[in-house]
Amino acid sequence: MTKLLVKFFIGNLDVNEEATRTKYGNLASGVGMVTNTFLFLVKLVIGLMLNSISIIADAVNNITDSLANLIVIIGIKFAKKPPDRKHPFGHARIEYITSLIIAAFMLFLGYEFITSSIESIINPEEIGFNVVLVGILAASGLLKLWQSLFYRKLGKTVNSGPLKALSKDSLMDVIIAIAIISSVIFTHVTGIIIDGYIGVIVSLIILYSGFMVAKETVSKIIGESIDSEQAEKILDFVRSYEGIISVHDLTVHNYGPGKNVPTLHVEMSDTLSLKDAHAIIDEIENDAKAKLDIELLLHIDPIQI
Repeated sequence: MTKLLVKFFIGNLDVNEEATRTKYGNLASGVGMVTNTFLFLVKLVIGLMLNSISIIADAVNNITDSLANLIVIIGIKFAKKPPDRKHPFGHARIEYITSLIIAAFMLFLGYEFITSSIESIINPEEIGFNVVLVGILAASGLLKLWQSLFYRKLGKTVNSGPLKALSKDSLMDVIIAIAIISSVIFTHVTGIIIDGYIGVIVSLIILYSGFMVAKETVSKIIGESIDSEQAEKILDFVRSYEGIISVHDLTVHNYGPGKNVPTLHVEMSDTLSLKDAHAIIDEIENDAKAKLDIELLLHIDPIQI
């Protein structure tokens, strides 16, 4: 199915091209929105029919996943918006703001459902049982498993961190589905109602997910250091050019997802003419854009040799 979707919506395009990566992100998010919204509706109906707070909480968890997919689409759209006079580095940071809104929404929902689940523990109500409905829940778990594999495949293809993260989140939903189905069967067999306890677990997972989204987003807004592997890759790239004696003071400014602007001081011989030194710098910066897909800014430090 994954290969069929990629072939139909993307084709055999170069995965290193920005336009192709955008198509992969839109495809993953679009499929995620459709499947998560479908799962939300199915689980909401089943939860209401079986009078299960844990199933309803899981349904809401699925709709927050759909909202997360929407965030990816919005982020991609704004990331492509060109810079203007007031925003010379583009508009990609808007994704961080929308991510914080979604995180706040997830935290609010988690709080609401954990209080409802505790109330269900204190005053348990009889949980219904229907083989067909439980079977549908099991099928929804399998759909979530496919979704996880789908995200992981596309994430590996274009080396996308967000898609890999969505894959892990979907896998967590599979574990939730197994826990809920087990609780429904357990209650049916033993008569012991544990629905409220499972609801608390699901709610805690929603709260944890919301907290992690908020934490990671705030960390990006504050400003994160570049990872050592990427830093060394940039340094080695610049060092490889003739005329570069040494490099130092690498700083990376983040202006949103995929909008990193590294600045670096390069030491060059003071015997080089300004014209020759500038030509070397231009070549490195142009090659960095073409080969590394980064907007590299270099500052010349003339030294006597």
